[in-house]
Amino acid sequence: MMVWSFVNTTSAQVTDSYGQDVSNNINGLNEDFIITNVSFNAATSNVTVWFYNNGAMDTKIQQILVWSSTNPTVTSYQKSLTLQKGTAGWLNVTKTLTSGETYYVEAVAQYGSTYTTYGKAS
Repeated sequence: MMVWSFVNTTSAQVTDSYGQDVSNNINGLNEDFIITNVSFNAATSNVTVWFYNNGAMDTKIQQILVWSSTNPTVTSYQKSLTLQKGTAGWLNVTKTLTSGETYYVEAVAQYGSTYTTYGKAS
């Protein structure tokens, strides 16, 4: 009887885990956003990122990564922006910038979707 109980419990845990993995994969496929614009302002050390959610579900931006062409050290910002499907929004982060230098921005959403773009600081 103990073996049956152990197997039954383990089977239920594996099934639940598999179901969660499948759900996350489906959500990841439905999660789709783009960065429509990015502004790097060296005078104010301000990076503004504009988004549009063109996915089939609401999307939550959770992280912004910023790095430069001359310094590949990534600065990570934990942020939270929920975009209803078909809507736009923006986030600001602060980073010391050098005018004329190229910077890259990557946004990471709740289910792992990413979008990367770049621009020059002014």
